[in-house]
Amino acid sequence: MEDSYYGPIKKILEKEFGKLGKCYFEITAKGKISNEIKSLLDDLALYIIKVERFSPDIMGCVIKGFMDKPINEIPSNKKELVVVEVKPKIKIKDIYQAKQYGEIFSAKYTLLIYIEPMPEEVRRFLRKRAVILSHSAGYRRVAIVQFDKETGKIKNDSWFGLSSFEEEDLF
Repeated sequence: MEDSYYGPIKKILEKEFGKLGKCYFEITAKGKISNEIKSLLDDLALYIIKVERFSPDIMGCVIKGFMDKPINEIPSNKKELVVVEVKPKIKIKDIYQAKQYGEIFSAKYTLLIYIEPMPEEVRRFLRKRAVILSHSAGYRRVAIVQFDKETGKIKNDSWFGLSSFEEEDLF
């Protein structure tokens, strides 16, 4: 079910992260990850992809500046990795899965995008234990937001724990 949303969500990510700089996204849910994305990963992350077969639903990168250069000519250390997990109904275990991807791939941006409204139990849990959104020794966070299947857009009032795309200091 969630795979029908990958394309529209990828387009939103390209539009919104495109405001920060040049970006590139691909659907990686089936384990096919391009060399472009692999070039951003360290040896341990490449090992995890190959041996453990871990792959988020969508992966990409954002490059702030360098607007006049092709992506493959920009140094890897200037590219910020984005990992995205898409779920029909959000559960606590989904947060841990997204967090796991953020840590394994050393992602600058980790998003968990859900389709159905967030259950009140999950909302309350996150209010009381927001620390579970932290990863990478507390230096990074998981952003949680709802995709509105009726409008085909991100519900800006649904961001949990982090800034929306509309704010300058995304995440």
